[in-house]
Order: sequence, then C-alpha cells, then structure tokens
Amino acid sequence: MTYTRGLLIFISSLSLAACEDQGFGDGNTPSTGIVTLSDEGEIPDQNYEEDGGSGSHSDLSVVGTALTGYAYSYGLVDGTTNFVGVAGIAPASDPGDAITTGTVSYDGTYALTHVDEDSETFVTGDITLIAAFDTGSVTGDDGDLVVNGNFSGTNLGGRVTYEDLTANLDGVVGTDAVVGAFAGNDSESLIVGGIVATPE
Repeated sequence: MTYTRGLLIFISSLSLAACEDQGFGDGNTPSTGIVTLSDEGEIPDQNYEEDGGSGSHSDLSVVGTALTGYAYSYGLVDGTTNFVGVAGIAPASDPGDAITTGTVSYDGTYALTHVDEDSETFVTGDITLIAAFDTGSVTGDDGDLVVNGNFSGTNLGGRVTYEDLTANLDGVVGTDAVVGAFAGNDSESLIVGGIVATPE
C-alpha cells in the first residue's frame, strides 16, 4: 500500500490561546493522559476554562479514505486547580502491514507543547525514526526530543523524553507509517505532542 497523505484537514494550531509567557499558573497541578480521538479527529471535551490558558494542535489528513494523524490539547479544567494535557491519534490511522523482518526507516515531523507554571513553548521539527523487528523498538531523536518506542504487531507504545520530562507514547507503526501521540508530566510541567512519519 502506498501511504500518500491526501486532503489536509488540520495542520496547525487550532487555538493556541495562551501567550508564550503564560503557563498553568501558581497553585495549579499539571496532569496528562492519552485519549482516543473521535472518528472525526476531535478530542474528547475536557471542560477547559475559557480563560485558563488553553490551547490545541493537530496534524490530521485523509490517507486513502481514512482520517490519519494526531491531536492534542491542554488547559485548566473549569472549577478546579487541575491543568490537564491530553493527546491521541485518529482511530482509523492505518500504518500498513506489520513489520516482520529487518528495519524500516521513517522521515517525518512532530509537534509538541511544553507548559510549566510561568510559560508555554510550542516546538515543531523533523525527525527520523528507525523501527527494528529484532528488538521490537522504534527510536529516534531531534534536539531535546528523544523517542524510545516499542511495538508488537502494529501497536506502538513506549516513552518520549523532552528536556528530561518523560511522556507515554501511544500509536501505530507498520511498513507504511508511524503515527504517535504522547503526553507526560511531573509536578512542575507537562508536555503533549505527536509524530507522523513515513518510510524514506
């Protein structure tokens, strides 16, 4: 199967409402999670405050007839001190056949947002990933972003690290693509993001 990205649905910040110097705020607690997007690529409602520094980003496109890619969002949950970040992939994302031998090299792009008490940083870049069947690993890095994934069949898991902050990775990988979303936090900051890559 040839993996060609078709009609672009979203490939930009949807509502990066917070400014560069606005974080999750004093007294609020960061938390993150992986979610399942709707068939239309929408993030489940997190009930963010309208003025709570919320934002979102997605990279979604139609591949063949299937919506493929990731989306993430973050913000202060209305009426609480919980500042949440969530990320997920489109459920129909199709990576092609499972890898059954050798290695596959992918070139792609990623986007992430890092939020701490005082600031948020939006980062994009290019990344090369290597999937190795013998170790069941998917690895790669670009600057402060390091991917240490693992796979079984076409299911992708593992970890992503950005500036020493670790996030859970979830997605799919196969002979035609890697599609992943990641989310993680400690007591002082959070990251949410995603990756889409195709074979070289």
